[in-house]
Amino acid sequence: MKIQVEIKRNVEEKLRRRDSFKVKFDNFKVIDDSLTYKGRKLSDEVWRKRNDIVKEVSYKSVEELEELKEAENISLGVIKPKKVFDFTKTYITKVTRKWEKALLEDTQKTLEFFSEGKSYKDIRPIEHIPWKFSYRFVCDDPRCKGHNMMCEDWELLQLWRREKNDYRRDDEEAFKKVKEKYYDDFVNRKDINFVMGTESRWNQWIIIGVYYTPKHIPLPI
Repeated sequence: MKIQVEIKRNVEEKLRRRDSFKVKFDNFKVIDDSLTYKGRKLSDEVWRKRNDIVKEVSYKSVEELEELKEAENISLGVIKPKKVFDFTKTYITKVTRKWEKALLEDTQKTLEFFSEGKSYKDIRPIEHIPWKFSYRFVCDDPRCKGHNMMCEDWELLQLWRREKNDYRRDDEEAFKKVKEKYYDDFVNRKDINFVMGTESRWNQWIIIGVYYTPKHIPLPI
C-alpha cells in the first residue's frame, strides 16, 4: 500500500536512529492499494511488484545491518536467513506498570489511526502475552555464528490471541497452531524473510515482521 502522510524526524529519541520519525495521523491518505491483500489470492505479478519494493531495503545479514547501524545509525532492514532451525517460545514472568502504561498508549495511538474517532473505551484492551517467541537461524554471511532472535510480528501476536481467546486453547495447543504457520508453513513452504528493527531501549536487532512469498517467486537477494 502506498500512502501519503506528513512525518517529521523524532528529535526526542535518545538513540537518534535514522529511521525514527513521528507521523501526523490526521492527514493520512491512501494513494495506491493495488498491492494490498483483500481476501483474495495475490497474483504472481503483484508478488513481483511487492518484491521490487522490499528489495530496496534488503541486506545480506544481521551482521551487515549491525555494521550499518554503527556507521549510519540505520534501524530498519530486511534479511533472508540462510537456514531457519527452529521457532520457540520462552516464558516471561515480569510485567511492569511501565509496560502496561506503554501498552495503553500504543493501543490508543493505533485506535486513533484506524478507527476514525472511536474512544479507547469502545474496544477490548490488548492483553499482555506471557511468552517471547523466537526464531533460531543463521545468516548467509561467513561472519554469522547464528542467532536466537525474538520475533514481535504483529500478526503472530494476534494469531496467538485468537487461538487463546476465540478458540479457548491452552498455551501448548495455541503454540502448536502458531508454529504450524510461522515455522511449518513459512519456513518449509514459503520464501521467508525477516523484517528487522532495533528496539528503543538497548538498540539491539529483533524481528519486527515476517515477509513471506510463494516459493516460486522468492525475494531477490
